[in-house]
Amino acid sequence: MMTRLRCQIALTILLGALGGCTDTGPDIQPGLLVASLVSPNGLEGAALIHIVGAGVGSLEPTGDGRAFTSSHGDTLRVLLVLDTPGELGFRISVPDLATPPTATVMQVADGANALRFDISAYQVRFSR
Repeated sequence: MMTRLRCQIALTILLGALGGCTDTGPDIQPGLLVASLVSPNGLEGAALIHIVGAGVGSLEPTGDGRAFTSSHGDTLRVLLVLDTPGELGFRISVPDLATPPTATVMQVADGANALRFDISAYQVRFSR
């Protein structure tokens, strides 16, 4: 009787240990992120942004803007254009919501379509 109880306890411990070995890794969740241009100058007319990230998919502008894209490898070049000055942004499909792509602002035009000389304070903010 005691031997049977010991075997059952040992089997329970063994099954519990094996259950702990089935780690499937991090939870990867694909989906859409919203990207917004953070401007120190207020409303803008256009922006050229480079997006770098493996598996980045479709892109569509938010608001009334238009988006033009060109891809090469894991880099997506995005040109956002508004007819009237406003907030520039887009929705982008990503393979993992927890790891957004890297975005670099390459150029910005103000509401009168004049290029901004200093773009060092511009950023792209990703949110869900």
